[in-house]
Amino acid sequence: MVGRGTEADLHFGLPEGVLYRCADPPPTALSSPVGQIGRKMSQPELYGFIHVVAAIVWVGGSITAQILAWRLKSADPGHRLGFARDMRFVSQWIFLPAALIAYLFGSLMVEEVAAFDYDQAWIIIGTAGLFIAFVTAAAFLVPRSRKVVRLLESGREPEAGAVIARVSIVARILVVILIVVVWAMVAKPGL
Repeated sequence: MVGRGTEADLHFGLPEGVLYRCADPPPTALSSPVGQIGRKMSQPELYGFIHVVAAIVWVGGSITAQILAWRLKSADPGHRLGFARDMRFVSQWIFLPAALIAYLFGSLMVEEVAAFDYDQAWIIIGTAGLFIAFVTAAAFLVPRSRKVVRLLESGREPEAGAVIARVSIVARILVVILIVVVWAMVAKPGL
């Protein structure tokens, strides 16, 4: 077991020789601290960075959208229509691409880091959660968002309200799933 506070701890808590599948060991955090002029990010670090930024956009955006949707319950129909249009756009052009980017760069990181493998519990939890959330968003949330916009544009507020209620429940469940995925990525059970 690697002791706390050692140089080996600075690479995902793993000994240097275990971390990367490349021939040359990476520079350690002690020998090339973040911010040192001329230090280049390794491929796994770059993949991890892109993976985390995409996850922040997706998970953080989803949580923010739920907070705004909750506040929208007491808003007038014009605000609801504007929000529905915005959510239709954000769901299709921000959240879904962010999910794909998170998956792609997470997978690339698993391929690069020798200690990571697809049969580890944290990667299974993350992949399953991401898959469930992505498919549900693509197959249910995006089409229902379009329907809400159509209903609100045609003045059918009560029908739109019923669809919004169903969409909100599913979206909240997906936020919980995404939070479990974040937990798995941080806690790394099975590693």
